[in-house]
Amino acid sequence: MLESSVAAGSGFGSGTISYNRNLNIANGYYLAGADLIFEMRAWRTFGDTAPNDGCNTFYNKVDNGTWTITVNYQSAPACSDVQNVQVGSETSTTVEVSWTDVNPMPPSSWTIEYGAPGFAQGTGTTVNVTTNPATINNLTPDTDYELYIQADCGVTGTSGWVGPISFETTIDCSFANLGVTNPVDGDIVCKGSATLEVTPSGNGDEVYWYDAPSGGNLVGIGSTFTTPELTSTTSYWASEVLQGGSGGGNTPELIHYKFDNGSTITNHALNPVGSNPATLIGLNVGGAGLSGTALQGSAGSSASNYVDTGWNTTIDGDFTIAFWTSGVPDSNTALSYIFGDIDASSFRCFTNGVAGTDNWLIRDGGLVDLEMTGGADSNPHMMHVVYDASAGTYTAYVDGVQTDQQTIPSTPNVTGTGFKVGGYSSSTGLDGLMDEFRWYNRALTAAEVTATQGAVGGGVYVSLQELRSKLPFLQQVMWQ
Repeated sequence: MLESSVAAGSGFGSGTISYNRNLNIANGYYLAGADLIFEMRAWRTFGDTAPNDGCNTFYNKVDNGTWTITVNYQSAPACSDVQNVQVGSETSTTVEVSWTDVNPMPPSSWTIEYGAPGFAQGTGTTVNVTTNPATINNLTPDTDYELYIQADCGVTGTSGWVGPISFETTIDCSFANLGVTNPVDGDIVCKGSATLEVTPSGNGDEVYWYDAPSGGNLVGIGSTFTTPELTSTTSYWASEVLQGGSGGGNTPELIHYKFDNGSTITNHALNPVGSNPATLIGLNVGGAGLSGTALQGSAGSSASNYVDTGWNTTIDGDFTIAFWTSGVPDSNTALSYIFGDIDASSFRCFTNGVAGTDNWLIRDGGLVDLEMTGGADSNPHMMHVVYDASAGTYTAYVDGVQTDQQTIPSTPNVTGTGFKVGGYSSSTGLDGLMDEFRWYNRALTAAEVTATQGAVGGGVYVSLQELRSKLPFLQQVMWQ
């Protein structure tokens, strides 16, 4: 364990000097009887006068036995809190919970209480477990939860509660009867495009088309699919899919805020970054969002009205940002910012000013200006911003329709110090409603942009892995 940076204390000059400094390191629990070793090292200065030129002890050193450490400590609680609580291996009805226990004598059991996000402790479901990790059973599919955990050390008492820890069960596709029949291939002479067709045969909601049997790109939606221009035999795969009410199809990898759990801003992403839940400061959750409630703002200062993601913005390759807004005042001409990080090369999104009335503009972050025309008015709109590093394109969509595309000659490498949603720096923040804020670590295709539009009052799609409940039919375009 090291200090976070090099620092100087009191005592400078020639000869032997006195040096002292207060440190705040090595905090935490340590088992009795274990050695805790401290080392102090002094930076040596460099001289160029013989015979003491070079880096040596003539200029700076620490004499053995001349320094001491005074350690401030207190006895550990009779029953210490668990640490590093992790959830994983979620299924539609179960989740695995693991943690680190630092008590000298392992507790005889641990108590886990779980319930809906924001539930009051004492009103949730309680289970007593004796193993680490432990599995919670009998959960509801496609549902958000929070849990707390407490150690039970027997005669020495119980620890404090640790939590809330958020998790989400997967959708249950076991009841689904999904499939496609009557495949119609397409023939092309020399080169051209073809229209492929299947008939959905189950109880799903839609047909998705892919360019690979697994892990491929979503390239089309609907029972028919028209290929791009082809010059060789090409295969596509069709799969009937089932849409979930609250799960996320094409689930974002980094950030996915649904704003449906009051002041608890859960990150539902596959690999959530930052704090989870994020910290809601000043703003409210309510109103009618894309699905459920939304983040509400009234043009307050972003210094005290924002969602603190706890994440340092990173822009160094492909990404897609998606968000929904509504109720943005048409008559307001003042600048209003809805997300950004001032230290990420002033990466931000705003309306009015150079953006123009009723438009969103996303600026800098090592990129160029990109406009989402018509997206910032009183009507509900879904926006997508897609950066494809390999193609060098930066594309904006409003309600699934492309509104702008710029060329980016080189990939930026930008890191910030704190990404805000609902505001930017200390500027005027969100004025209206925002919902379904998503940050993917990849460039969505145009078909995926269409697939992740959602609808007012409706849900969004379940993840691609869950959608492929049956082997799809292979559709081939034959080269003749």
